[in-house]
Amino acid sequence: QGKSQAVERIVELEWHGGRLAPAPRPPIDFKLAEVNERDSRNWEGIAYIEGRGFVVVTDEHPRSILGFVPFDANAR
Repeated sequence: QGKSQAVERIVELEWHGGRLAPAPRPPIDFKLAEVNERDSRNWEGIAYIEGRGFVVVTDEHPRSILGFVPFDANAR
């Protein structure tokens, strides 16, 4: 399998009045380093840490992976 630049698009959600809805912000695109397709991840959750970055989680079997992505204020 060849290498390609993987992009993970994560849509931010908010809970309001008993309903889950997309946040009024654009999706977050993680551009990953060149990886083999088999090494890419399916990120399941995201939490924003004010001014610092994002905590992301995937539930890949056989273990979960927790990661931190530093925030780039110039990217938005």
